[in-house]
Amino acid sequence: MLSRGALKLILSKYLLIAPNQINLEYTTRGKPKLVDSINTKQIEFNISHSEELIICGITCQYPIGVDIEYIRPLLGMEKIAKRFFCFQEFSKLKSFNSYDKNIEFLRLWTGKEAYLKATGEGISQRLNTVKIITDYPMQIIDVSPLNYLPWRILSFITQSNYLISIVTLEKKQKIYYWKI
Repeated sequence: MLSRGALKLILSKYLLIAPNQINLEYTTRGKPKLVDSINTKQIEFNISHSEELIICGITCQYPIGVDIEYIRPLLGMEKIAKRFFCFQEFSKLKSFNSYDKNIEFLRLWTGKEAYLKATGEGISQRLNTVKIITDYPMQIIDVSPLNYLPWRILSFITQSNYLISIVTLEKKQKIYYWKI
């Protein structure tokens, strides 16, 4: 409820209307979006939360996906990675020590989730068909024949120990952030 309230407050600043005038609808796969009648600036947004932090990504005209995870020791990480990561990602993950393995797992997981949220597909499908190359610059390779768009991924760790991934289309967009 808190994240929805913050989202409506932020969107109201972009649309120059009161937060209670913000109406959302959902795509067939459950992605929230603004109703067309108030979306005068073609705003796209995505939201994620973990523990005590909420991240909201907003663009005009281009899809965006965001994901955030609190960095903590993960149990059963390799079993999850074997099921949801492609072979190259899983092989690379196994070569890391425990702390770096944890970070790499979260970088891959949040990247995949942010990408599938940006495309509107949601995370219940296809995690293992999306390959993330974590070398700089990070890249997304989607083996689906439906998606040939140039996606950009930015992942970083905050001072408060969260890993955030943001995915947008490659359009030389600047990324700004602020704390509320």
